[in-house]
Amino acid sequence: MESFTNYLPIDRCSAILQGKDLPDRTHGATLFADISGFTPLAEALLQVAGPGRGAEELTHQLNLVYESLIPEVHRYGGSVIMFGGDAIICWFDGDNGLRAVAGALAMQQAILQFAATTTPSGLAVSLAMKAVIATGPARRLLVGDPSIQVMDVIAGATLDQVAAADKHAGRGEVVITSETMRNLEGKVAVAEWRHDPENGEGFAVVTRLFHPVDENPWPIVCFQPVRDHFEVRPWVLPPVYRRLQAGQEPFLAEIRPAVALFLRFQGIDYDRDEAAGSHLDAYIRWVQNTLAKYEGFLLQVIMGDKGSHLYASFGAPLAHDDDPSRAVAAALDLVTLPPDLAAITGVQIGITRGLVHAGAYGSTQRRTYGVLGDEVNLAARLMAQAEPGDILVSGRIAYNTSHIYNFEPIGMVKVKGKQEPVPVSRVRSRKLPTQQQANILFTTALVGRDRELNQFDRILRMVLKERRGKILRVEGSAGIGKSHLISAFGKRAVYRGIRVFLGACQSISQNLAYAPWQQICRALFGLSDATMTPTLPSFLSPSPATDQIAQIEDQVVRMNRDWLVRLPLLGDLLDLPIPDNPTTATFDPRLRQEALFTLVVDLMRTWSKQQPMLLVLEDIHWMDEASQRLTVALSRVLAEMPILLTLVHRPPLHEDQPFLPELSSMAAHHAINLSELSPEGVHALVVDRLQSPISPLGLALIQAKAQGNPFFVEELVDALCETGRLIRKPDAWTLSDQVISALVDARCLVKSGSGAGNWLPMRHWRRSRLASPIRSMGWCCLVLTGCQKNTS
Repeated sequence: MESFTNYLPIDRCSAILQGKDLPDRTHGATLFADISGFTPLAEALLQVAGPGRGAEELTHQLNLVYESLIPEVHRYGGSVIMFGGDAIICWFDGDNGLRAVAGALAMQQAILQFAATTTPSGLAVSLAMKAVIATGPARRLLVGDPSIQVMDVIAGATLDQVAAADKHAGRGEVVITSETMRNLEGKVAVAEWRHDPENGEGFAVVTRLFHPVDENPWPIVCFQPVRDHFEVRPWVLPPVYRRLQAGQEPFLAEIRPAVALFLRFQGIDYDRDEAAGSHLDAYIRWVQNTLAKYEGFLLQVIMGDKGSHLYASFGAPLAHDDDPSRAVAAALDLVTLPPDLAAITGVQIGITRGLVHAGAYGSTQRRTYGVLGDEVNLAARLMAQAEPGDILVSGRIAYNTSHIYNFEPIGMVKVKGKQEPVPVSRVRSRKLPTQQQANILFTTALVGRDRELNQFDRILRMVLKERRGKILRVEGSAGIGKSHLISAFGKRAVYRGIRVFLGACQSISQNLAYAPWQQICRALFGLSDATMTPTLPSFLSPSPATDQIAQIEDQVVRMNRDWLVRLPLLGDLLDLPIPDNPTTATFDPRLRQEALFTLVVDLMRTWSKQQPMLLVLEDIHWMDEASQRLTVALSRVLAEMPILLTLVHRPPLHEDQPFLPELSSMAAHHAINLSELSPEGVHALVVDRLQSPISPLGLALIQAKAQGNPFFVEELVDALCETGRLIRKPDAWTLSDQVISALVDARCLVKSGSGAGNWLPMRHWRRSRLASPIRSMGWCCLVLTGCQKNTS
């Protein structure tokens, strides 16, 4: 069994080995060491080596640096408590600042070897460090859900002093607070004093020690494996731990798209409140479990002079194609605190998405799993600009999720670290999709799907002719074009006089009963589109619920007055506060649901007699259990009404979706399995996207790497155009000379004639097929960002 004790602070590991607990309150020195140069290094490695080799090379460089720095911390009795991006926070217990300064100066000497070096790929690198030290009392708090991850946190006024001093430290410097300087008077050389313009507080720039400091290294036993691996597992995120157990730590390193969420909160007095640890632990556990609902992960808990910060990631270590939506959904939950966390105040959130470096890094003595990059820094900047209760997102997040959430554009905002202003929006609320969305989401032509459209037309004609319902199940992988196909279905249905209604399931609504059916029934009752407010339950919502209830009651009376006795049941479906009557008040949960299903069937039968309907349930792999039961109940009697019930989902069928096999066994069931586009279909899609012809070589690259996936085709075409890898010439779009040169060097092209542009793909490139869309997208990123030399 592997031991991962280097994922724990060494003083915590030492305590576990001795069967002890670290005290909650302690006194000593905090050292904050921030390394500069990693972000431009990451960008340069991505350009030179591409995502795959770039991630490996960056991890290698990170490890080289930390392998030089962390032993210096341990040599003087310090412990690396946490990593904060490309910085580390260290604690020297019982120290008046002398050992911390000795460690910091030794670290400055160690990093000089990286001031001017060259990577194996020939890239010039310049790294430097600044160090800040403060002394005083602190809280050592153990927080987090052990089933997710336990974290070690230092908190208190001493950490606030570190944050204040950091503003006055420069590259290559060691800066200490005035209190630390009083402890070290006559022991350190000071180059200059710097003062805060607001409060006059002084900070000293230390250059050397007047006398050597005795080393205080940790005993070798502290680096030995913990006997019981169950002591270690809670300190590592479950998906990371599984990879480490399998010996796959090198494969954790990757450059990939991910979403960064930064959150600031206040309300806990770490110095004077004895229960501060309990308050923080309860809050962190709630945050972790809130993120877990959307498969996001809390990576860091950081204390500062302007509140405490949390950093969470969506997309690393686990990725989903809807990570931006998941992050915004989690943020809406995180600004809505439960009553038992009333002590927490001032929640501010910033969210961005972009390429990041993810992986395990550090030294053999101390490691972590982290997600680094410029987008991470931007998320922190947006958080800092947000007001309490606000969620600010980048333009990319707003664009990717505008079909689910309502945003208030703020405009172009200047943020630290960016030369140009960035587009920023404020999250307002979550939308309820309408039946019109399926018809307006796609403006480009649908290509390569004639067979599927003909099958739909045939089934639709059967419904209209026989006045009997059918079930059409559309299955296809992510990005294969299911939604675009459904949009085309909807347009054809409307043309034939059929009413179309859409209910969209989402990963973020799996815990909301009847989520897709609520959307459909709201539209059928003609209720105005509502937003789902994140802060108030429905009975406190500012929406005119009373008017909506009256509107529903009026329609039910016109259809069948006898149904009024069951009207309160619609409150369960539509999330409206319809009070129970004496009859419905006596229903137990099972009888109540059965009565609701009967009422919905009666309503559907009546509505479909007025006009045939196409009911579309999208992404039913995320359907909640109550909606599954209602879908089955309606399907069993679908033959009695002219309804085409269309269910859209991804493969494979999961054990928690037993209703799909049941639907498949029904006589009214039909299936469409959406496969990859043919080469001709890809060609047509590319030409439609570019509105112009494309060269055979450019088309061959896109066909080989998009693997017939329409989403990847469009993303790759757009990215190649935006980055100048695909350029427009008078006769056609062609690959740039830079891309062609990279492919020639990688032995992916062969000369087909004497002309300068006569190149053809090598046979092995024509035949190559990648097993997963994720790898295809990785190669696409490689081409458009780096043109890696050994592409083959």
